[in-house]
Order: sequence, then structure tokens, then C-alpha cells
Amino acid sequence: YYFGKSKEGLLLEGVKLIGEEVFGLNPARVDLWQQGEIAESVILTRAFMQRSTHISAVYLVHRNADSEIGRTIRQLENDYIQKLKRFFPKANEPAIEALFGLFLGLVFAPNLSDEAVRTAVSVVLQLSNQPTFSSASVSS
Repeated sequence: YYFGKSKEGLLLEGVKLIGEEVFGLNPARVDLWQQGEIAESVILTRAFMQRSTHISAVYLVHRNADSEIGRTIRQLENDYIQKLKRFFPKANEPAIEALFGLFLGLVFAPNLSDEAVRTAVSVVLQLSNQPTFSSASVSS
């Protein structure tokens, strides 16, 4: 894998690779989603995050930055939103936003067991089959 010659190029490629891991955008992760193994994909991301504890800080510090890194992070988020739309085609925009937040929360939340992740994903999948998930407006 070629990372470029500059320090910024190296950092940018690193952010792209990390983003693909965090958002499950690489082909292996997409395959897991296609097989219905969404929880297992989230668990793999959590394991990656536990090995690389600084990533969440880098994400939070740089995601709104007016820099190439910030723009790359936001593009990765957009790619992830497109993935969510692909796998939840009936979901309206608020539901897609909710899915984004719920899955990102599962990735970043400390001290969750694998079973808790599986339970949370199961609940999300059950809710995604409810009529309000795809209605024009969701009432509280």
C-alpha cells in the first residue's frame, strides 16, 4: 500500500484506513452486513478501537476541522450514511441519522460486552421493521 511521500499524505491515508475500519466500509465488513452479521461487524470495530484507543479522540478533534483530514472524516461519514441507506432502504432521513448515532455509539461506548452489542443490534433491527421507521414523520 502506497501512503505517499509527505507526512500529511501519510496521515491522510491513515485516516482513510482508520475510517474504513471504524465505519465498516471495507469489503470484508460490507460482506458481514450482507450476510446479516451486523453485530459481528460492530464487535470487530470495537476490538479495533480497543487496540487503538487514540482513534476516538482523533475523530472527535478533527471531524469538524477545516482541513483535509476533517473533510476526509466527513466524507467517510457520508459514505457510511450511504451504506446505511443501502442496508435500510425503507428508512427515512431521521431514521438514518438515528442509525448513524446508534451504531457510532456502540462503537465508541466503553465497557459493552459482545452480548450487549448483539442485543442492541437486534433491537435496532427489530425497530427498523416498524412502520414509524419509514414514515414521513416520527412522533414521540
